[in-house]
Amino acid sequence: MPTIYPDTNIIAYLQEPAAYQDQEWYPALSTIQRYLALPGNNAKVTYSPAHLSDLRQGYKKDPARAMEKLAFLSRLTHDQCLSKYIGSTEAIFENRVPAEFFLTNPDTDDGFYRNNTDKPNLLTAMLSEGRLEGYKDQYFDYAAAEPLLKASGVDFKRSQKDPTRYSLTLDLIENLPALMNETAGYNLVRALRDKVRPETGVADKIRGSADPLTLLTELLPQTVTGARLSGMISPESHHTDDREALIRNCFMNLDLLGFASDKLNKDHTLSTTTADVAHTYYASHCDIFVTSDTKTGEKAAAVFRHLKINSQVFDLAGFAAWALKNS
Repeated sequence: MPTIYPDTNIIAYLQEPAAYQDQEWYPALSTIQRYLALPGNNAKVTYSPAHLSDLRQGYKKDPARAMEKLAFLSRLTHDQCLSKYIGSTEAIFENRVPAEFFLTNPDTDDGFYRNNTDKPNLLTAMLSEGRLEGYKDQYFDYAAAEPLLKASGVDFKRSQKDPTRYSLTLDLIENLPALMNETAGYNLVRALRDKVRPETGVADKIRGSADPLTLLTELLPQTVTGARLSGMISPESHHTDDREALIRNCFMNLDLLGFASDKLNKDHTLSTTTADVAHTYYASHCDIFVTSDTKTGEKAAAVFRHLKINSQVFDLAGFAAWALKNS
């Protein structure tokens, strides 16, 4: 019984296929529709809080339209959801009606990212899990990092006083709403890319590599900046059960260092990369990840290969071919 995780765009295509009849990939979409409609195919399409987060801004603009999308999501997935609760170490499969989950899920509430003290928020969630404790003795050179941090335009006051990975993580969480802003997120990622790529010199070497993360484990320690990043993509540097952190670090380092990187603009900043990471994490629990974003698919496949995760990654045409073979 294959579990299938489609990204938000794929779900939109399946909801209104007639709107895409002029696309060259439309025949593949039709094949997928027929496969999913087959009785007894045993495929289980799954959604996650990452899909709900994608709908958050749309819900503010047009609640009725967002609810239509949630209703279709319910029909498509039969309410099968992958979710990860505050304090848990791993995502679980469960039955949750998307519309109900959307209206009660803190991740879809802006307040979750504003560190309110009167209800659960991201900062209290991270602290309650205790996963930051190991970062307290991991120091970094604040003077060297200061120009990058200042480029974002937000205040990293904890890091300035106590330059540890623990303080930096807390500062990032506390400033997340600002960093998700187009300007701040763009400035930070642009400054990071402009510094890290020339200092590590790996972009040309990993571009097009079949196994870029393994290659990075060999190349990064050869430079000072690279050595600081190399531990982030090593499974040995994380809790053995912290799949989410390891996938996030691997994915974001690939994007930062030049493998299948998206061009930075107002439509692609820190917030979009964070969303891509969330989908990749949840998809890693399924047999198949279907994405319309070629670069996200390439990075996800590289991460799965490096971490020995068996999830397959397909675009529309690839999944249609798989569906034909397995119909």
